[in-house]
Amino acid sequence: MAEKYLSRQARRAAERAARRTGQPAKQGSKRTGTIWPLIVGASAVLLLVARLVWPSQGNTVPTVPGGPGLTVPLQGAQHVSAGEAHPPYNSTPPTSGWHYDQPANWGIYTTSIPDEQQVHNLEHGGIMVQYRPDASPDLVQQLRQVVGRYRSKVVLAPYPGLDAPIVLTAWGRIDQLGAFDEGRIVAFIDAYRNQGPERVPD
Repeated sequence: MAEKYLSRQARRAAERAARRTGQPAKQGSKRTGTIWPLIVGASAVLLLVARLVWPSQGNTVPTVPGGPGLTVPLQGAQHVSAGEAHPPYNSTPPTSGWHYDQPANWGIYTTSIPDEQQVHNLEHGGIMVQYRPDASPDLVQQLRQVVGRYRSKVVLAPYPGLDAPIVLTAWGRIDQLGAFDEGRIVAFIDAYRNQGPERVPD
């Protein structure tokens, strides 16, 4: 006849009796000892799959080991209305955080794009290539030639108050260039283009 599972109290009583008589205490069914590792293992696998399939919105950084640029701590992905106040961004230009409902169209601009709008572009996996408004015509033309190769997911625009002549941003990443460097710009674009937390098809 199959041995029934022992309750916790019965198991303790058996252990006390075994200590008194010097006999080993009876154990519950072997299934009790093997089911928990299976449950724990299955739960860990499910959590890993869920994390890969449904990453927390606004809390993922493009993973490129040794990739170009620097990582910037994320500030979430909250929507705000035009003119609505919000905490300051932790980089210039911003790389995450508060943004408008509508992103800018991909392409080349001759006027600056509001921070809150360009953050939405980054969230969609876009790259911002921005330069000081007083940049030379030659520099602007060089940047236009690079950005013009991409049908989508890249924006070129001037940005007042930059610390460097050229600044590249992606979701959670930034790179500042002291001079035009085509290879470095292309490497940044190719590494992080379409890698935002809310990827939208071209």
